[in-house]
Amino acid sequence: MAVSSKTDASCFGASTGSVTAGNVTGAVGTVTYSWKNASNTVVGSTASVNNLPAGTYTVTVSDSCSSQSNSVTVGQPATALALAASSKTDASCFGASIGSVTAGNVTGAVGTVTYSWKNASNTVVGSTASVNNLPAGIYTVTVSDSCSSQSNSVTVGQPAAPLSATAIIINNNNCANCNNGSINITVTGGTSPYTFLWSNGSTLEDISGLQNGNYTIEITDKNGCKANYNYAISESSINITKEGTYVDANNDGITNVGDVVSYNFVIKNTGNTTLTNITVTDNNATISGGPIATLAVGATDATTFSGSHIITQEDINTGYVYNLATVTGKDPENKSVTDTSSDPTPCTSCPVNPECTDCTITPLTQTPSINITKEGTYVDANNDGITNVGDLVSYNFVIKNTGNTTLTNITVTDNNATISGGPIATLAVGATDATTFSGSHIITQEDINTGYVYNLATATGKDPKGNPVTDTSSDPTPCTSCPVNPECTDCTITPLTQTPSINITKEGTYVDANNDGITNVG
Repeated sequence: MAVSSKTDASCFGASTGSVTAGNVTGAVGTVTYSWKNASNTVVGSTASVNNLPAGTYTVTVSDSCSSQSNSVTVGQPATALALAASSKTDASCFGASIGSVTAGNVTGAVGTVTYSWKNASNTVVGSTASVNNLPAGIYTVTVSDSCSSQSNSVTVGQPAAPLSATAIIINNNNCANCNNGSINITVTGGTSPYTFLWSNGSTLEDISGLQNGNYTIEITDKNGCKANYNYAISESSINITKEGTYVDANNDGITNVGDVVSYNFVIKNTGNTTLTNITVTDNNATISGGPIATLAVGATDATTFSGSHIITQEDINTGYVYNLATVTGKDPENKSVTDTSSDPTPCTSCPVNPECTDCTITPLTQTPSINITKEGTYVDANNDGITNVGDLVSYNFVIKNTGNTTLTNITVTDNNATISGGPIATLAVGATDATTFSGSHIITQEDINTGYVYNLATATGKDPKGNPVTDTSSDPTPCTSCPVNPECTDCTITPLTQTPSINITKEGTYVDANNDGITNVG
């Protein structure tokens, strides 16, 4: 029998090998074949046997006389198809399709190798060893050759949460054209550290000193993932004007204590948010009305609030009432929005109070005046019962503040009398002083010859502005029978008793007219 032959198994572990007995010669009778494997198990009884796994096979050929044997070894590939662990690259940004997978090293392949990648939904996502642009998830690769296939899976990860920012505090502006807005954010997700770029150029996480408007931020994490947000700073502002009008409460035409300044308020929402619960306060006036429940953007209210101030003596002395009101509302964040009043029709001639430049100024008419009366009494200085040179006229002065302002530094002057007393430091409105000043005039012969002493005094004080206030005296109990001096019709006239008299004496002396020594006729 010639050498037998074999065909190796084409795949590792596969039963695809075959054996064929060598050529038989010299046989006698019928030839039989018996193939056994290494375990001495008969695997075939024909010259050729197919579908054998790798191994050593022995054929025995027999005829009527004898038998012959030989062996062949069916081979196979050295190893089975194997797939090493596959690898992956996580998606660096949450929700982004930027992950990738790569099949592990393939060994023991027979023929062409193919790849099939499927996601968790069993959808094919790639047919190459590496697949890119994948979102997070589980991916299974199946590697196939001519004989078999192998599979394994990898999980493409991603950050635990998306890169995001939450504005935990937005402080809106609460005044017109101001820049006290701020935005404070909290960043979560992505991969820290983060960088920031605001539309105003700031690279800080939180920004402040903002005017109203829109602000955008681009946040970039360590992996280059980006998130963009837009925030709005609103401007809540309010305006109040206050106009004052003097009211003559008793209609006497004079500004008195107890008269009133009436105030009209106009309130406007000058911001871009609705305001609520609007109130007005004023430390120098009584406010009526309100609150305003809601005031829309741009809306004006001129009727809800009114105010009044009861005029004091201090106000009249000043000549003006200075007053400032404050309006307060709430913005949508329940933050206070305020403004102090201005005067829509300011008094341009009134002095501005440096401590309250925005005050509404209501001028009050000052009518300062003073009155002096002067009463004269004759005094018989030597008690001889006769009006003599050197006797006196004593004067009593009564001074009254007849205006509506307090007077200060009051003095009395008299060109024809000596004045004692004073000055009066302060004299209130309506007050009278009858004791501070007194005066005296020493009677002259001219006065006695005239029969009267004519006298006029002048009272002078200062009003609150330092201006002089004067009056010339009048007589409260004038002498009705005394002749009025046309040059001083208001003079106090004190009559003097005249006692005119004359005396004559006569003495006789003889004169001898002819010097004859004899008293003669003639």
